[in-house]
Amino acid sequence: MYTGLASDGVTELSQTCAVNTGCLSLDGPGFPIEIRSSGSYILTSNLDTTGLGDPEVDVISVIAVDVTIDLNGFQILGPVECTGNPPAEPRICSPQNLIDGQGVDSAQRGTTVRNGTIRGMPGGGVQCGVGCRVENVTVMDTAGTGISVETGGVVTNCIANGNHFSGIGAGSGATGSVIQGSTAIANGTAGIFGTRTTIRGNTAAHNRGEGVFTNTGSTVIENSITNNNESGLRLGSSLAINNIIRDNTLFGIEAVGDSGYGGNLIEGNAGTVSGGAAAVEVGQNICDGDTTCP
Repeated sequence: MYTGLASDGVTELSQTCAVNTGCLSLDGPGFPIEIRSSGSYILTSNLDTTGLGDPEVDVISVIAVDVTIDLNGFQILGPVECTGNPPAEPRICSPQNLIDGQGVDSAQRGTTVRNGTIRGMPGGGVQCGVGCRVENVTVMDTAGTGISVETGGVVTNCIANGNHFSGIGAGSGATGSVIQGSTAIANGTAGIFGTRTTIRGNTAAHNRGEGVFTNTGSTVIENSITNNNESGLRLGSSLAINNIIRDNTLFGIEAVGDSGYGGNLIEGNAGTVSGGAAAVEVGQNICDGDTTCP
């Protein structure tokens, strides 16, 4: 068993210890690296599962509460390769239809992942539980969803690019999550999705599905939602304020359930606003140059 401690008490994780000895107490050689103690961890090299056997293996599995993982500018790499250019083409990744194989997988409270890149994972990039934080992470070319958080999760300054399913999301059971300052581009379904989530200041563009897809109780504020293959914003019993919604293949806003929208610039889409009485103006919008919407 190998344990590397940096001078500040942060535990080091590397390809060498992962493959040869195990990086942590009770963690044998091979992936996943299993984190069983609360604390801070830092990568000192890339972690690469390519050619190491089971493609569905997680790279880092968190089994303790209150764990911080600093990718330290390094990459977590898997065997998946993706082709196709959304929005015009589907995003096809191989191997596909696998269940597991996350870059970082945590069902525990208080996980933080920051500062690096996750690419080519079969299951997705980061999947984490209650109170998770994902900061300054790029997730590319996975066969799943790029970043997925649960109740109270916060995603900040992240990029999800070219994943087979959605880019960034708060799961259907999530409440009080925040997705902010992030970019979801060229993903195979929706760029960003959320339930009871605040979605603020993001860019969602060139996705194969909707740019932003919400379920009950979400607030969508000051986002740029452009050039997606379905409606720009699917608004499910939610509120949309001060967004720029342009050049999407279907509607600018598609209201499903009673929803409010105000201060939005909606132009160049196939249609402006759909949903009939379910779409309620709560402030002036501009729809293709007209202050009457739809």
